[in-house]
Order: sequence, then structure tokens, then C-alpha cells
Amino acid sequence: MKQDQFLASWLLSTISSSLLTSFTDAKTACDVWTTATSLFAADTGTTQSRIRHELHSLKEGMLSIKDYVSRIKNLGALLETSGTPILEAEKTEIMLAGLPPEFDTIVSSVSVSFDLVPFQKLVDALVEYENRQLRAVQEVYLHANLVERTPSQNLEGSVRSVCPLFGGHGRGFRPRVQCQICNRVGQLAQKCYYRFNREFDASLMMNQLQ
Repeated sequence: MKQDQFLASWLLSTISSSLLTSFTDAKTACDVWTTATSLFAADTGTTQSRIRHELHSLKEGMLSIKDYVSRIKNLGALLETSGTPILEAEKTEIMLAGLPPEFDTIVSSVSVSFDLVPFQKLVDALVEYENRQLRAVQEVYLHANLVERTPSQNLEGSVRSVCPLFGGHGRGFRPRVQCQICNRVGQLAQKCYYRFNREFDASLMMNQLQ
């Protein structure tokens, strides 16, 4: 019973939102499949056009890269069920077209590439790019809170208490931080030259695709 409910839920997740009203009476996976089959049999051409339009209109928006790609794959699976498989090159084109402006440099780099980048490899690189951006933002936020809550003298004193060998002479020991953007030691991410340099992030990501 639970397995059937899980399968029914998965099938419904692949259905276009504009068609979900046709599945209100579907209780089991078999019901969902039968309803979908009858819909496609009644007007396969119109259904395919609707799904393809939804695919090409899809935007990443507030979705994460993983959720955005999952939506593309689900719609692609629905198209394939209707008898029109979607090629990997078209999925890549759809994915790139729906990315927000902060990915423009990456989109341009992939678009002018002579070699077709495998869809999954591009997805993995985009997820890593997104994660790097999130880590940089979190590092800035955490450091801002640390500076706000901890006076510099107290911070220096706490460091000296942990590392007494460096606390008694001259300017004293200073904790060595490392930039999470360019990995330079002694530099914070919010002061990094490359913080808003999209070409820098994109070049790192493109190296992963080669």
C-alpha cells in the first residue's frame, strides 16, 4: 500500500501543473497511469506542445539548482512517456536558458564551446558553483557577527590564552584566516578582489568541465 502511494506521488510529480485537475479522482498509481494514458491518447499532440512550452518557459528563479534540474528531468520524463524523447543537447539548452543573470558568464562560456558538455557534468559544476557562492556569503555573515560581538582586545586576549608562546612579545600573535573565495591566507572573503568577479568564479567552474 505504501509502495503504491509512493509510486502514485512520484507519477503526479511528473505531471504538468496545468493538467493536475484531471487527476483529482486518481487514488492509486494505476489510476494515475490510466488517466495519463487516456489524456495522451485523446490529444497527444496538444499535450506534447503544452509540456514542451512549459519546459522552454521554465526559469530557475527561487529554486536551487538541484530542484531546477529535477523539474527539467520530470518534464522530460513526461514528454518521453508521451512518445517524444528529449535529447540531452536540448535539456542543456533549456537549463542554460532558464538560469538567472549571475550565471551569464558560465552560459556564455558553455555556449561558445566547440565540444558539447555532458548534461550531468554541467549540472554537477553548476551545483558546485552555487555552493561556493553560498559559502562565501555565509563566511561574510559569520565574520560580521564575530566582529560585532567580540571586541578586538578580548579576541586578542583569548588567542594569547590559547597560544601563550606568541602572546608576550611585540605585536603578539594574530589568527591567520583564509579567504574562501581565492584561498589566500590572511585575507577575509568580504575584502577579496574576486568577491564579485564572475569571470573568476566561472573560470574555476569551467576548469571542472574540461
